[in-house]
Amino acid sequence: MHYRKIAAITGCSRPIYSLDLNIGYCTVVNDFIGTQLGSVGRQIERGELRAAATLLNALVKGAPHDPRIYFTAASMARKAGNLPACIQSLERALDLAPDWVDAHVARIAAISQLGEHQLALDASAEALEICGENLSLLEIASAAADRADVIEQQEKYLERAVAVAPHRVDILNALAVCSQRLNHMDKAEKMYLRARNLAPGNVIAVSGMAAVAEMRGDVDAAARDLKLASKLSPTDPVIAFNLAVATGQVPSTMPSAMVASIFDDYAPRFDKELIEDLHYMVPGRFAELIKGRYPDRVVDVLDLGSGTGLVGHYLAPFRGALVGVELSGKMIEEAAKRGLYHRFHQVNLLDALAQTPAEQYDVITAADVFIYVGDLTQAIPNAYKILRPGGMLLFSCERTVDGEPDLVLRASNRFAHSESSVRRLCEAAGFETIIIETTILRNEGDAPLTGFICQAERASLV
Repeated sequence: MHYRKIAAITGCSRPIYSLDLNIGYCTVVNDFIGTQLGSVGRQIERGELRAAATLLNALVKGAPHDPRIYFTAASMARKAGNLPACIQSLERALDLAPDWVDAHVARIAAISQLGEHQLALDASAEALEICGENLSLLEIASAAADRADVIEQQEKYLERAVAVAPHRVDILNALAVCSQRLNHMDKAEKMYLRARNLAPGNVIAVSGMAAVAEMRGDVDAAARDLKLASKLSPTDPVIAFNLAVATGQVPSTMPSAMVASIFDDYAPRFDKELIEDLHYMVPGRFAELIKGRYPDRVVDVLDLGSGTGLVGHYLAPFRGALVGVELSGKMIEEAAKRGLYHRFHQVNLLDALAQTPAEQYDVITAADVFIYVGDLTQAIPNAYKILRPGGMLLFSCERTVDGEPDLVLRASNRFAHSESSVRRLCEAAGFETIIIETTILRNEGDAPLTGFICQAERASLV
């Protein structure tokens, strides 16, 4: 959970390396095989896979020991979406050329994309043992460790990468972010400072220094660095948000890029941490309320901030459409595995609500989502608009305490709302019945976090 705030403060996404299969093993000029493989590569780029396969088959018969052919076959398999065949071809290439760095990099990336994280880590260690301290291998090994969520190993690979390329600002920043995730603040600060000294105008390094200062409680230093970051990148909404917070203001909402960054990182362990560790009950309660109002479960649901699909999980089985709105691509990937949602829209929920035609859904849910939206003056009326008569809006909020304003940004970078302001907004939007239920949302810091669930119902047609 600690990294969620770090990601929000820095706005930095860590490098994830894609499978890049460029032909480049042999340096012989104008050789016949190389020329033919160039033609195959162009066919693959154009999507002419059958023609490419025919030519590759002919080449492998004439030169079965040329590893470039299998490397190119891997590129074709990837283009066709067949990662197992891609990996098999790369392994054949490596049998013939064991120290070919590009083939190792591509193999590790493909294995990681398949979700075989431990195998990708093993392949990384093997490749580095064969090829030595190669920067490309250290970068892809770091990415594999990141995807496997083995942050300690990622930090070690990035430290080795820094030793190989001490003047690469991007690697220094990546190591700094990784060290923040592990709460190694001294190391993070040192890396950001090195990056900043090498590139004084590097906005990631400057923002990172602000993040470290904020985590240490040095608000003045954080504000100073964020003001500089704002000058370097005046249109960056994440920097603007953090600068507002550091200078005592309450932003109206959290930027989409910040939300996506937080939950892309959080997606692989979201269910375990929330359900098992934090005893998160809101989606289950939503399902109970929906089943109580629609016992036959013939209902069309718009799930705002659908995350890993917990609302659908608790609601199933049901009949009707279930549509998810989610900013995080990684969250959508996890939710899709459930096979419950009819479709997803990877957009800001405020835009989704504003642009959806009227009277499309029976139920709209927002489980612990408005805590990242903040100002609800547009969200609630637009939700009313797209509900059918008799429809129901369900959302949860963290609660303010007596004496606080209606909207507060907590140190967790989550918004809290007053019950009275939420009720006023629902009434003004036209909801006929408004039920606010005080509840424990989840645990926070080993203690229950109190909030509320709002059930706002639109009047039925008489």
